Amino acid sequence: MNKQNTSDVEKENTFDNIHFADLSLDHKIIENKTFDRCKFSSLSSIETTFRSCKFIECAFVHSNLSASVMTNTSFIETEFEECKLIGINWTQAKWPLVKLRSPFSFYKSDISQSSFFGLNMNSIIIEECKAHDVDFREADLSDGRFVLTDLEKSLFLHSNLYSADFTEAINYFIDPNENDIRKAQFSMPDAMNLLRAFDIVIDE
Repeated sequence: MNKQNTSDVEKENTFDNIHFADLSLDHKIIENKTFDRCKFSSLSSIETTFRSCKFIECAFVHSNLSASVMTNTSFIETEFEECKLIGINWTQAKWPLVKLRSPFSFYKSDISQSSFFGLNMNSIIIEECKAHDVDFREADLSDGRFVLTDLEKSLFLHSNLYSADFTEAINYFIDPNENDIRKAQFSMPDAMNLLRAFDIVIDE
C-alpha cells in the first residue's frame, strides 16, 4: 500500500489502495475524489467538506472527522475504528435507492450529536461506541449491532430495530410502542429501560 500526502489529495482525483498517514485536511473542501480500498491513519479533517466524493471499502483509524460535511458523498463498506465523528449529518451524504451492502462499521468511536434520520442503515455496526444525542428517528436499523454502545439521549422514533442487537448497550430509551423492536436483543439491567414508556411501577 503506497503512501501519499495532503498535496496529492488536493491535486489528484482517484486513489486506489493508498495509505494516508497523519494527513491534515481541516477546514478544506475535498471535491470529486474517489478513494478505493484506502486507509487513513491519524487523519484530521475537522470541519472539512467532502463534496461528491466516493469512499469504497476504506478504513479510518485513530482519525478525527468531527463536524465534517458529507455533501453528496457516498460510502460503501467503510470502517471507522477509534475515530471521532462528532456532529456529522449523515443525511447529507449520497445514498443509493437500492442498498446491497452496509455502508458503515463503527468500532470504539465517538459518533455523538450525529444524525441518521430516515436513512436505510440495516446491518449497521456501532460497536463499543459513544453515541450520545444521536438522531436515529425514522431510520431502518434492522439487524444492526449496537453491542456495548452508550446511547445516552439518543433518539429512536418510528425506527426499525427488527432483530437489532443491543447486548450490553447502555443508557438507551426506546419506546416499544413507537419502534419496531421485534426479535431485537437486549441485556439486563438496561433492558428495564424498555418499560419506562409504560405507566407502571416496578418494585425492586
